[in-house]
Order: sequence, then structure tokens, then C-alpha cells
Amino acid sequence: MELTKDQVIRIANHARIHLTDDEIERILPDLNSILNLIKQLDEIDTSNIEQIDQITGLKNVIFNDNIETFPDMEKLIDCSPMGKKNNMIRVKKSK
Repeated sequence: MELTKDQVIRIANHARIHLTDDEIERILPDLNSILNLIKQLDEIDTSNIEQIDQITGLKNVIFNDNIETFPDMEKLIDCSPMGKKNNMIRVKKSK
């Protein structure tokens, strides 16, 4: 799979990265080279290899979610320089 210039622009927009046309032209061969290297992994036969999820022996620790109400929520919300609506802080809509 080869990335096109338009696909790189779309990916950069999703990542909120501004790239000039020169930067896109410069990184496009590198991105395609990386994708080709990753594609080579599809050719490796891993059917006889045991799956390893984790190698350190650490276990996930799960905590119960205890919902607590902040005692002075209105005072905390009033500290925000952003607008307030329905006891919440208004934030700008993402593009």
C-alpha cells in the first residue's frame, strides 16, 4: 500500500499537525517505506509461536470506581475563565 499526498494531508489534519507541501513531499517516501516494512510482517508464519501478552509478570490492578461529589463544585466551576452552562464549564468545539 502506498500513501498518497491527499491521505497524508488527511492524517495530518486528524492529528492536528500542519505540514507544508515541501514537508509532505519529504516525508511521503519515508512513510511508504515504513508501511512496506510493516507489510513484511504479514509474511512471517507465527502459527507455532505462543502468544505473549505481557513479559514482566505484572498484573493489572482494578480499582472500584467510587463516585464522590466535590463539596464546593460551584466555587470550583466559578474559577474557570471559560463560560459556564448547566453547572458545567463550556469548552470550545473541536474542529
